[in-house]
Amino acid sequence: MEENNRKGPGVFYAVVGVATLVVAIIGATFAYFSAQASTGAEDIKGGTLDIKQSFSVEAVRVYKDETVASDNLVPSDAGANITNIKNAMTAKCVNKGYTGCHIYKITAKSGQTLNTASLNLTLTQTGATDVAAWKYVTFTGEGDAAALVEGKSGSFNVLDTAPVDLHSGASVTGGTDVVYYLMIYLENKDASQNEPGDNLATGSYVGKVTFQAAGGTVSATFAA
Repeated sequence: MEENNRKGPGVFYAVVGVATLVVAIIGATFAYFSAQASTGAEDIKGGTLDIKQSFSVEAVRVYKDETVASDNLVPSDAGANITNIKNAMTAKCVNKGYTGCHIYKITAKSGQTLNTASLNLTLTQTGATDVAAWKYVTFTGEGDAAALVEGKSGSFNVLDTAPVDLHSGASVTGGTDVVYYLMIYLENKDASQNEPGDNLATGSYVGKVTFQAAGGTVSATFAA
């Protein structure tokens, strides 16, 4: 009987030792995955599915012609139709020797496939009293492949207060670029043709595009 009692504590300490080791391993594993989930400045935080998931977005000016006298926009008949968009791309936004439009390529990418995502665009005009004369139109593809993004065109005075979702909350395939094009132009009307001193339609603008999904957000800005 005395010998059996002596064996009891040994078994108890062995069980405690194994339990402590298991807890230590679980703790180390948790610490490792916690560290992995927070790597990278643009990684999405929160939830095990967010590990190594990253977003990126950029807005790059394209079709810029350095031969024009000024990069400032002049009134244009560009218009929100696909024929004018294709003509503008062919002419590299040059209108009778002047800059008739600005075109940006917006590219977003996610490290993982997402069921839904938003690509919100805002545009703010500064210096003009006739903000409605500043227009934007969005499209996909280049050349003959160009196609309008329905319902994603209009005036700056609307986008100044309410962003438009270019992607309409659609899904995103992991590792695949999501590409949209944005054309900005100054509507060709009487107010737009006044002298700069009248300060009706002349001015500059700032744009921002925000890629948002799964609790993560990353933005890119552009201006002219």
